[in-house]
Amino acid sequence: MKNTNLIQADVTKSIKMKKAALAVSTADAVNHLSSIEDIKLFFNNVYQGLKKDGIFIFDMNTQLGAKVNCSHITTSTKHYIAIREGFFDEINNIGYTRFQGAYQKRGTNYYVRYDSTIYNYIYPISKIVDLLKKVGFKAINLHNEYTSEKYDEEWTERVLFICNK
Repeated sequence: MKNTNLIQADVTKSIKMKKAALAVSTADAVNHLSSIEDIKLFFNNVYQGLKKDGIFIFDMNTQLGAKVNCSHITTSTKHYIAIREGFFDEINNIGYTRFQGAYQKRGTNYYVRYDSTIYNYIYPISKIVDLLKKVGFKAINLHNEYTSEKYDEEWTERVLFICNK
């Protein structure tokens, strides 16, 4: 990916770098931020890091998406086993997903075990749009997942945001 900078950092902290034409955040990263204040800091940092006509693209789970994707899935081969299970806490609006399993280290007879839980904090999409506007984004387009279909509050599981500075 020529002329591309991949950055792994705390999104709530400002990063010194030259301004970019495009910023992308994937894998429902915004849902992993535990407060509206952290989301606002993230959006502000992205806005400040974009060129004048820059574009910010990201995705988020909706409450429906977090509920639907809390299923139990198991997959395995002779080299690995992976288990995903989850539940949705409707009182606190948080989806919990636990990933566990083991995989064979390449070239050995040894296996590495892993066990990790991720948290999906669910926020009203209208509140996210308001935050984007507050930090300065002008055009904010919402799509149903990664399609050209528009976001629908009743049936969209994941929202794709395309925001113009």
